[in-house]
Order: sequence, then structure tokens, then C-alpha cells
Amino acid sequence: MASIRFMSWNVTGIMSAASHLNTALTSHNIDICGISEHWLLEEQRHLFQSIHSDYASHVISDFSLHPLAHDRRRKGGVALLWRKDLSSRVTVIDSADDRIAILKLSLNSSVVFIMQVYLPTSRYGADTFSEYVAKLNEFCASFLSEGSVIIMGDLNARLSGPRINGYENSRGHQLQIVLNRHQLFAVTTSLLCNGPTHTYVHSDDGSSSLIDHLIIESSKHDLIKECRVLNDYYLDVSNHRPIICEMCFPVDIPTSYEQMPHTSFKWNSADGSDYSEIYRQTLQSHLVNSDICKRVLASEQDIERFTRDIASCLYAASESSLKKRKFRSFLKPYWKGELKALHKEMWRLRCVWVSNGRPRNSNSVSFAQYKEAKRKFRLKHRQLSESHLVNLNIELESAADLNQKSFWSMIKSRRSDSCGNSGAEMKFANIIVRDPPSLALHWGDYFSKMYTESSNVNYNGSFKEEIENSFKCFMENEFP
Repeated sequence: MASIRFMSWNVTGIMSAASHLNTALTSHNIDICGISEHWLLEEQRHLFQSIHSDYASHVISDFSLHPLAHDRRRKGGVALLWRKDLSSRVTVIDSADDRIAILKLSLNSSVVFIMQVYLPTSRYGADTFSEYVAKLNEFCASFLSEGSVIIMGDLNARLSGPRINGYENSRGHQLQIVLNRHQLFAVTTSLLCNGPTHTYVHSDDGSSSLIDHLIIESSKHDLIKECRVLNDYYLDVSNHRPIICEMCFPVDIPTSYEQMPHTSFKWNSADGSDYSEIYRQTLQSHLVNSDICKRVLASEQDIERFTRDIASCLYAASESSLKKRKFRSFLKPYWKGELKALHKEMWRLRCVWVSNGRPRNSNSVSFAQYKEAKRKFRLKHRQLSESHLVNLNIELESAADLNQKSFWSMIKSRRSDSCGNSGAEMKFANIIVRDPPSLALHWGDYFSKMYTESSNVNYNGSFKEEIENSFKCFMENEFP
């Protein structure tokens, strides 16, 4: 198991809170830290590098604070810091937004997407908040197909849970719908979280609220080792208390052989050229220059080595003669027709808006057209993605009951390198199983119980006996 410690904090100005943040990173042994509302201008982002020498950072300032802006007030901004010894496992994902910072953390076969979020406050209006909730929904739909998701930060929404009942407001209700859709839950409202109940304390009237959250998948609750809202010491420099959480992620046991990377090659180019003949000649050259065809297979080890070398030869020929396709994870089977046209139109209007200087006032025609096109695209994308997930689950359930061969074929086809994908994590009798050997044992137990006598009124004992006798006769006659 790989243990990762997360921290999320709305610092309301990183310059005044830098020393406290440095202390927290060290004393709590934080691996990945998310920061909201750091208030840095675009040219000041480098200041994060001086907070702690052991951490690298990804900093996003408010998009409206570009150097030529007339009104450059310090506000907003999100950032993510991570230990430098994790840099080889961390990939920065461009969110194209100044309120969401994203990292992709690769732990062997486990992939975790960490989103640090600073959602708009109530002064921005309900429409702006709804827009960001829709954006979170799209990110979750995309990332959960590849791995796990962790959302943390200042969500400016009240969520209810066992730890704080009847607390949800209208913003929290919108957010909760998205969480339910993707089977996510807020750890900060659950009994898994310790410490103060509220994360925000108003500096004027002293009123408190829980608007900072850490959200994970419901099936991952057993991975949480600790979750805690830190004490009032941090209120000296911010109105928000930090949240820390430690999770233990399963790590696959490495195989005894080296696996070749999965690559998609272009067999036909855009101009209609066919690379099949080029590949055939390249492969023939590889085989001639090797001793593969001259080997004598005298043992099981010889056959294993021969098979592995043949596969390597095929892959090497492909690498040297074929162009590669770029994997685009957001392209699902439903990404065609009307949805594709809406996406193309949205990006066309976005380019027009960007070329006009990204105006955000209500009188801007380019901004209004871009927002309307984006609204239509997101609505259609949400409808099609939800329908796609429903159909996948129906197919899987039907195959599990009727056709084992088809069932396992579907599981294999939907499985990728991530432990978070369909089929790689299942719940059996309230026990969450992740490693492949345990999955095989539990599925075996599931199917053995399915075909044994039970109290079900539809169970037909005489039919079972008839089939067993027929099978026995068949085996005796055909295979004595």
C-alpha cells in the first residue's frame, strides 16, 4: 500500500500565510497540498518556489489579472504543491480555468486525479456557480474513466452528512447531485473526519461555516487512514482552517516480465496511404536480422522466450515503420454527430472571444455567443454521457447473469492500466475487493452460489437433476 498525505487550505493571501504553510508541510509530512485564494499576480507565481525547498508547484493566478488589465485587485487563484520526490509520478493537467488546478498522480497501476478547487462566492450569482458545478461534473466523468478522483478546496457550498446533519443549502444541493451521479462523498461531513466541525470563521461577526471540503469516491472510504480539520492556530493568518487527509492506495505487485506499452498506430494516413506493405517489409527485415526463425524449442522456457521475442519483434517493426495515434481519453463512443458539431462550434466561438481580448462584460457579443454555445454543448454531453454509463451497466449486469464468456470479455475490454476502472474494483457482501486474485475468488464464489440450490421459489431441483444426468451420460459415452 502507498500512503499519501493530502492537505487543502484557503490561505486568503499566501504572502501572510507562507510561514504557517511551511510549518504545516513539514510537521504534518504532507505529500500533496492544494491552495485556494493565494492572491498572487501572474508575474508573482514564482514566489511559491520559495515557500519550501522540498516542494514543486503548479500555480494559476486569476485570468483577469493580466499585466495590461486596468483594475488588478488581488483575489482568487489556485495552486498545487507536491514533494519533489513524487515529480516522476506527477503530471500537470491543463484545466483551462483559473479556479481549478489539476494533477495526475500515477502509483504503478493506480491513477489518481487531484483537483484543487475555488468555487465562486455568492456575490458572483447562482448562474456562475452552476456553470462551475457543470464543469466539475465534466471533469469527473472524464477522469473516473481512467482512475480515481479527489476534489478538495473551498467549494463555497454547504453539504450535509452524519457529522453535520441538515446543513445543506441550495448551492450544496446542486453540488450533491453531481456527487451522487458519480458516487462521490465529502469526507469532511462524514464520521471519518475529526477536529473542528467548521472550516471557515468570519473575521467580523465570528460566524462559522463548513464550506471547505475533501471529496473522494464512496468505494474508497476504506482507504482513508486519517482525515482531520486542523486547529485554530491557522486562523491567525486566514479565515479558513486547513484539512489534511491520509489515504493508503493499493499498489500492484510487479509482474516477472516486462510489459510492452499499449500503443495505437496509424495504418492509414490522412492522404490515403497504406502502411501495410511498409510494415511487412520492416518486419521481414527484423526477422532476417534475428535468430528467431532458427531456434530449436526444446523446453517450456524456450517457448516462453520465443513468444516474448516474437512479440518484441512485432512491436519494434511497428515502432519504426508506423505513425502513432494520439490517445484522446475524452472521445467516447457517443462523441459524434450532433455532439461533435456542438463542440466544434463552441471552440470556434471561443477562438473569436479570445481574439477579442477575453471580454467578460454583459455587453460583449462574442462572450455571450461563446457562453451560449458552451451551455448547449455541456447539456448535450451530460445527457449522452449519462445514457452511455447506464447502457454499459445494463450490458454488464445482463452478461453476468446470462453469458459468462461475454461477461469476462466485456470486463477485459473495459479494463485499462488503472485500478479505478470498471471491473478492477468490485463490492462483494459489503467488502470492497481490488487485487486480481481476490477478485477471481469472489467472482468464482458468486457464480457457484448462483447455480446451487437456494430458497428461491423459481429454483427447479428436478430440472437440475435431469441436466446433471444428461451431462454424466454424455461424458461417459463421448469421453470414456
